[in-house]
Amino acid sequence: MLTRSLRWMRTSRRRRSKVFACSSVRCRTAVGLLLIAAGFALLLTGPHVLAAGYQFNANVYDEVKPAIVRVSCSDRSATGFLWSGTDTAVTAWHVVAGCGNVTVYFEAQRVSRSATVARVLRHADLALLKITDPPAGRVLVAETVAPSLTEPLSVLGYPLQVPSMTNTPLQLRYGGKTLRNIVPESVAQALSGGSPSLDLEIDFIEGHLLPGNSGAPIFNQQRKIVAIADGGLENGAAAVSWGIPAKFLAQLAASHESTNTQQGVGAGARQMHVLFAAESEVKNRGEITCSGLTLTKLRTTSFSQLAKSVDSPLGLYQLVQFFQVNPSNFNFDVYQHLPSGATFVVPEGAQLSQDGRGDCVASASTGHIELHLQVGVFGSVAEAQAKSQAFELAWAGGNARGWIADPQWSNWVPYSRFDGLVVQRRAYTHVSDIYPSFMDQYGFETVAIRRNVFIGLSSRYSWTPELSQQLTACRMMPTAPACSEAVRFFANWVKSVLSVQLTTFPVG
Repeated sequence: MLTRSLRWMRTSRRRRSKVFACSSVRCRTAVGLLLIAAGFALLLTGPHVLAAGYQFNANVYDEVKPAIVRVSCSDRSATGFLWSGTDTAVTAWHVVAGCGNVTVYFEAQRVSRSATVARVLRHADLALLKITDPPAGRVLVAETVAPSLTEPLSVLGYPLQVPSMTNTPLQLRYGGKTLRNIVPESVAQALSGGSPSLDLEIDFIEGHLLPGNSGAPIFNQQRKIVAIADGGLENGAAAVSWGIPAKFLAQLAASHESTNTQQGVGAGARQMHVLFAAESEVKNRGEITCSGLTLTKLRTTSFSQLAKSVDSPLGLYQLVQFFQVNPSNFNFDVYQHLPSGATFVVPEGAQLSQDGRGDCVASASTGHIELHLQVGVFGSVAEAQAKSQAFELAWAGGNARGWIADPQWSNWVPYSRFDGLVVQRRAYTHVSDIYPSFMDQYGFETVAIRRNVFIGLSSRYSWTPELSQQLTACRMMPTAPACSEAVRFFANWVKSVLSVQLTTFPVG
């Protein structure tokens, strides 16, 4: 009901006037700037690790590469690895479930071979493939000692349907010993009785597994398998990742479960859809450089899907309630900085382009609404603070004069998550210098850091007294033909604010 919600403009301003006791624009601006400075300091008091993920030497990956295969069936594509023999590959069961023909591609030899499912261990989401006429290859072996939390690990596979394999540094995370421990209750209910089992022992991953890595080996510096990548909880903008411990390989080899790939597919389709973004749906749909770093467009998805994995469910709920909208029909584009997992959400169809500083921007409603996006890698806390300040000044138009903090929608104490994420969301209003002064701009932002990566996304609207008068009139007659542009303006503003709220880092 967007037409009903146009009254938000007047209501929100009345609420702000009750909070600030200052009577002059200069006083209110000074208070706003003091709060901005306090916010910067608070954001940077959270825990961060400045070091990037540990990388093995290239010779480690060169030795593991001949054991890695790309597993394809129908329109799905993921990863597998040779184990126990050059004609035997392990992958995730959900990759081949329901498939008639399975193809295995050996990148090192540049050949493809057909394969059949020889063994299945459904509760662990594992499948053993028998390969027809395989080329010579390297067979990986399992590590017999469980890895420590501090041991550097890596995964090598085919995320996002890339043509050549790539790696991601990983570590294990403390806690979350079973799948039930790391998924929300709503997801647990959907997975009950499915594959993998909610009570399956898992390795909780600190790092970022992308769709397509399912079935890939997670190995140590000694080239030994410690776990099998099992995708992730891909039910929102960002993911939760885990692996199946290597000790389950012995159970897979001894399994006598039916190898009928169609068995249980109908009953398990819902579980697999909840757990894993279909390997055919998530892929590289284009790239753009923002702030000198590459962002990859992964998919377009609905608000309902994205809302399942926000870092602040309460904040999102409050926004939806405040705007009095039903966002179920809103769709959004998801962009990601693949090395860190930093995930940006923008309204569907928003055309990102670089501005003069190299940041990314997009606009709507004839330029009255603007999104501003920044991502960066920092080497110190002071550098992170400088990036935060530069981002906020950039989206504010390069001048802090006239901007007033809105305490109703600002988190003065940042939210910290167990994986090192520190995120803060704030809002500001701008009062014009023209007499009589009026609110001519409003901005909403997310700034967040995790480890050594900073992200910022803001949405700002600007309007003239004429547009303000039109919106006021359309509150009384929202269905009038002349109000169609006002209704579109409000819809675009709501989508852009929700985008800012949905932008975050994945758990990992």
